[in-house]
Amino acid sequence: MRRKFAVVAAVISLSTAAACGSDGETSVNDHVIEIGAVLSLTGPFAAQGEAHLGSIKLGIDQVTKAGGITVNGQKYTFAVTTKDSASDPAKATAGVLGMIRDEGVKYLIGPADTPSVVAAESVVTKQDVLWLAGSTYISGRLEAKAGDPAFAKIFGTNPSAATVFPAAVNGALQYQPGTKTAAIVWPSGAASDPYVELIEKAFAAKGVEVVDKLRFDIASTDFSGILTKLKSYKPDIIFTGTTSGAVQAFASQAVQLGSPFGSMIVLGATAGTGLTGNNGKPLPFPYMYIMNRGLDPYTGNPDVTQLFQQYEQVNGKPPALDAQLYATEFTSSINALARAMEKAGTVDDPDAVAKALKTVSVNAGNGDVSFAQDGVLQAPIAVCELRDGDGTCKLVTPGQ
Repeated sequence: MRRKFAVVAAVISLSTAAACGSDGETSVNDHVIEIGAVLSLTGPFAAQGEAHLGSIKLGIDQVTKAGGITVNGQKYTFAVTTKDSASDPAKATAGVLGMIRDEGVKYLIGPADTPSVVAAESVVTKQDVLWLAGSTYISGRLEAKAGDPAFAKIFGTNPSAATVFPAAVNGALQYQPGTKTAAIVWPSGAASDPYVELIEKAFAAKGVEVVDKLRFDIASTDFSGILTKLKSYKPDIIFTGTTSGAVQAFASQAVQLGSPFGSMIVLGATAGTGLTGNNGKPLPFPYMYIMNRGLDPYTGNPDVTQLFQQYEQVNGKPPALDAQLYATEFTSSINALARAMEKAGTVDDPDAVAKALKTVSVNAGNGDVSFAQDGVLQAPIAVCELRDGDGTCKLVTPGQ
């Protein structure tokens, strides 16, 4: 039978549901706990949204194949109902609020792009819902709001920006130890302003001069003006992001203009641009990217390789090469949620489940991960580099 604890939609769009078992089906004797997901399946964040959904399906498949969830002698499985927020914070927020009120949502995943997370926060903090949110933004808020009851049922699946950016700069300088100058090319908008400040501070802490901070519209595909300006600086490194489309356009246009910088590091895109950004060939300069949770095929870890193989089996195709960061975004969190429900002895009390979720750990493919008492996922961070098509990864920590 299907027991509906959480259904959420972001906007009017096609709804999808998935419940996975070892044979692709759930048992007729199992109760189904619906997990609601608000994801950007179209718009600038579409590549990320598709991989986010794939990560949820992978987590559900893992839970089901491990025997599901047993509470008070009753067997449960997860299913996900997903609707498209279209990379639009206003549509995502309105849809989330409506479905929380109208459908009685208890467990919610997403949105996961920063602008939508910023917008949704003010809604979710006033509701009785356990929220698994992407974006480094929400993790920063959880660290700042530790102990605030309004944030007690909110969990961040990434490290905070204050952790990520110093770690990213640290990793980039391990690959590029002679770096003296940097430029930041980052999306415009108030939600992104703190990120630019954190990146600049991280470079300054390592003695690297930031020669310029250039902003662009998130949907932009023309970077000729920015790249022309960079020619006058020829910085050693560029730090940019945050969508795969923007990163791909920026890198390929940089090649056409003679690569007016020494190397680049990105947040929000992974290996694809480094492998294909030069008219389908590898980029002619070092290309580095950040892997929150440290899960990347180039780590050389066979368990991580197997995890990506499982993703392909469950979803029918591998994640896009520039969206591998998101292909495991919610997988370990789904597993942890299942264990928390068993420990709490309930599937319909988000307060009890949230408390238990801060006490369990699960294997994520590269070791055990868990949520801290402030709700932030504790997991490794990796910086990976592609040079002439060959990739490597290093686990990094900020300040070292």
